[in-house]
Amino acid sequence: MTCKEIVTVFQGYLAAQDGYIPGTAGEVWTAEKQRKATDAQAQKYGAQWIGHHVEDCSGAFVRAYKAHNLSIYHGSNRIAREYVAALLPISQAMPGMATFKAREPGEKNYALPAEYQKGGKRHNGDMKDYYHIGLVDADGQHVINAQSTQTGVVRSNLSGWDCVGYLKAVEYEDKEGSMSNIKYVYTNSGDSVFLRQRASQSANYVCRVPIGSQVEVMGTTNTGWSAVKYGDRSGYMMSRFLVDALPEVTDEQNKTQEDTLDQARAALYAAREAIDNALALLSPAG
Repeated sequence: MTCKEIVTVFQGYLAAQDGYIPGTAGEVWTAEKQRKATDAQAQKYGAQWIGHHVEDCSGAFVRAYKAHNLSIYHGSNRIAREYVAALLPISQAMPGMATFKAREPGEKNYALPAEYQKGGKRHNGDMKDYYHIGLVDADGQHVINAQSTQTGVVRSNLSGWDCVGYLKAVEYEDKEGSMSNIKYVYTNSGDSVFLRQRASQSANYVCRVPIGSQVEVMGTTNTGWSAVKYGDRSGYMMSRFLVDALPEVTDEQNKTQEDTLDQARAALYAAREAIDNALALLSPAG
């Protein structure tokens, strides 16, 4: 699915004045469904959506994906953790990106499901509760989202939204081509670089990425980190380890590397000989 396609789908929700009912993903709301509704907000405000398509905030994504023969989990916390390449500051908002509202532990109405908390099967170190999700509109300045049972699908500005992420199933393009940017992992020391879950050196790491590997940069932060994809894994890497091209290795550097290997081999052989001699001295006379 392209960026333009998913934006068009969400614009369609807005134009059709779709409503919001918790747990729905595009069905037509009927008088019978309203009569059987058990959710307090649906009971109070749902009657206005009879005859309209309805979806909750993440259900809007489920409906859009299904229209393009794709699937996505019905839940904003799972989408934030598994269906976007990485979470970026709201200042990085671009058309077609998923955008999230989040609460920190201790904030009013914080309600992170147990499966994402410490000890839960989906805990990844991120304790934020991504309780609401929307899609950045074509102008990059507004968010289309199924807001509430009272208001339905609305178009709001970016104020109040906390972060954004490129959806893994969506192809993003701008006037100059792909938004994605292929880089190489490189450092003067070591043989790999950490790919971390968050833009912090204290964050848990997803994996080690070998020097020379290609990664796809999905965005950057203003703190020296880049959101990247490495194969089917995604996370954050320090931007200083990402280069447009790997430096060429000169003949002199090759010779230096060969000399270093020769020295290492010689040291290994000497160590083995010393061990053999020591063992011979310890062995009883035959």
